[in-house]
Amino acid sequence: MNVLITGASGKLGSEMVKTFLKRGDRVYGIGRKAGAESLAHMAGNANFKYTTCDVASWQESGEMLKIIMKDFIPDIVLFCAGQAFDDIDAQGIKVAKTIENFDVNLFGILYWIEPLLPVFLKRGRGVFACVSSMSVFKENHARRIGYSASRAALNKLFENLRLEYLGSGVKFIVFNMGRMTDLKAALGITYVHAARKIANIVNLESVPNKTYNIPLSQYVATRITALVPDAWYVRFIRK
Repeated sequence: MNVLITGASGKLGSEMVKTFLKRGDRVYGIGRKAGAESLAHMAGNANFKYTTCDVASWQESGEMLKIIMKDFIPDIVLFCAGQAFDDIDAQGIKVAKTIENFDVNLFGILYWIEPLLPVFLKRGRGVFACVSSMSVFKENHARRIGYSASRAALNKLFENLRLEYLGSGVKFIVFNMGRMTDLKAALGITYVHAARKIANIVNLESVPNKTYNIPLSQYVATRITALVPDAWYVRFIRK
């Protein structure tokens, strides 16, 4: 398969690149970092191409996609790019930073879906998969009001697209990810295992068109903490 991955230079993104390449897929990675160290050892792989692009730029994304599609029509588009900017403090809201959250986490995905969707619809198949966050259920970081809001908007966007194009063969999958770590921890999942889980799901020909919560244990814990009174939550749980 042909797999297009945004945020390919990040920890999860680079693990996704490795996972798909091991399966024999062709991968085109998009990232902000030129010469990303996490991808350096894959530079000689004939099935891998990487280029820099600011996904928050409508013009830059459009121009880059035209170049990519000259010889690479993706079967799967995996949106791993994301940012979590602090946008509030004791003095008030930093709206410019809130907008940056939405530019990357929401519009930076729409800019790619808009031109690719007609191609997928005409072909009658294709997968759009986005990495979202369990913070859509309960924000657990202080000084951020825009991050979880942008992720919640993304989830609703994919839900609406899924319903709009039901039966078209085009799928819109959301992965609400919990805490991801380099090494195995008591709570959360490693980037390696997260990449494998995501790849296993999107690789299935009959992949269910729905939302996944990974890992399940943290999803259950998050839903329980959502029931905790705000005063207790802020004091004992929220970072």
